[in-house]
Parts: sequence; C-alpha cells; structure tokens
Amino acid sequence: MNTIRLLAVSSVVFALGCAQTPADENADGLSAANPEGIMCQREPDMGSRLGRKVCTTKAERDAAAQITREEITNRQRPGVATDSAAPPGT
Repeated sequence: MNTIRLLAVSSVVFALGCAQTPADENADGLSAANPEGIMCQREPDMGSRLGRKVCTTKAERDAAAQITREEITNRQRPGVATDSAAPPGT
C-alpha cells in the first residue's frame, strides 16, 4: 500500500514539476528575462551526429523569414529568371 501511495505522490510531483508557468511577456512576445528574444536550437552539421547549437535573436529570425518569403515569391512569379541550368528560350 505504501508503494502505491509513493508512486501516486511522485507522479503528482513530477507532473507539477513539468508544468510551465507563463512568463511575463511584452507586446512582442518577449519575456522580461530575455528581452532580445534569444533562442538556441540544434541544427544538423555534416559529419556529426550531434549537430551544432545555433543561437539567434528574434530580429535575426524575422530577417531570415523575410528573405525566405521574398525568395519564394520571386520563384513563383512567371517570367522571373531563376538559377536553373536550362538555357534561355527553352
């Protein structure tokens, strides 16, 4: 009976420990503890199973997203030259 009680208490403590409380965020969604919005993530790295850790600010991520949107828009427009290997007029 003690084992079941111990298991129940430990699962509740574990669940409470895993629950995250919302951080105080400003209008941009940035927390007070991290005003620049720095976020780190692991990205694949050739020749390594672990990859590498890349940290970027919110401004850098927004700029990269804008560049990606512009490239997609430019590739979807008819008549816009792309970096393909096909000769012109084909």
